[in-house]
Amino acid sequence: MSHMAAEKTPFRRRLGAWAVRRLVETAGPRLHPRRNAVLADLLAAAACPLMRRERTFVRDNLRIAFPAGCPFPFPSFFRSLVSSFGRAALDLVYASHHWPAALHSLFDGDALSSALDAVARAHALRNGLIVVTAHIGSWELLGAVLALRFNTRAVARHIYYEPYDAALMNLRSRLGYGVFYQEDPVRGMASFVRDGGLLGLVPDQDISHNAGIFVPFFGRDAYTPVGPAALSLLARVPILPVFCVRHAGAYRLVVDELILPPPRRTDDTISLLTASWQKAVEAAVRRFPGQWAWFHRRWKTLPEHVAKGSG
Repeated sequence: MSHMAAEKTPFRRRLGAWAVRRLVETAGPRLHPRRNAVLADLLAAAACPLMRRERTFVRDNLRIAFPAGCPFPFPSFFRSLVSSFGRAALDLVYASHHWPAALHSLFDGDALSSALDAVARAHALRNGLIVVTAHIGSWELLGAVLALRFNTRAVARHIYYEPYDAALMNLRSRLGYGVFYQEDPVRGMASFVRDGGLLGLVPDQDISHNAGIFVPFFGRDAYTPVGPAALSLLARVPILPVFCVRHAGAYRLVVDELILPPPRRTDDTISLLTASWQKAVEAAVRRFPGQWAWFHRRWKTLPEHVAKGSG
């Protein structure tokens, strides 16, 4: 970054980038899952009073998802949610310094082996696979675990601030999997999968500039990317929803039902495939609500917004 560019970057952002680098390079080797849980709780207690905007988004999303009334006491739920994401970040940094040895202290070994066998069976059907996951638990650790058995790449978007993006790419490289950026040619992604690769996507957010359709999510239509369905049809490989969540003190993979592309495409094929994996995401969120990114405005885009943009 040039001196002039650095001057234009807000001080808070540059401070954050410095803190991320220090965490990864200095604190990372000293982290451990047992200590990470305690540290995440302490960080959440300090951060929650400052997160007014995020608190509003979470409360609004819970009201949409549970119109009859939120089933969780909100203050404790919000603090637990912040702690969950903090712990996932600390565990990721720890893993990046100790991979693959960190596998044994982070995951339930027997459950992981069984889940990876299920993924392998799905991959073998067409010698290629699209894995759909969500911003729940640790989707980055999911990529690392899958890369132990498969040639794995994830589809990611550039982080708005280059030092953050570079730090995350460094972590992914240490964990053994590569990345396609969203703006990369789709045919290159399809070729990667057809050649036996495993492609991971995290399409559970409302990104209005991406091609999408409205499908139900918690009983309300949500603007949802069509990328997984389009890639499945282009590459002629199935979609497998997989989630990496914490359960009983360890991470484990939750593998949902395989979604096969139909032999013939019809007008509603994209919507049917998209609704299928969206149902799997909703099921995972309902089962592990305290680990999903309720901070994101999932129902932000409305049909009239899309109609206005296309007009």
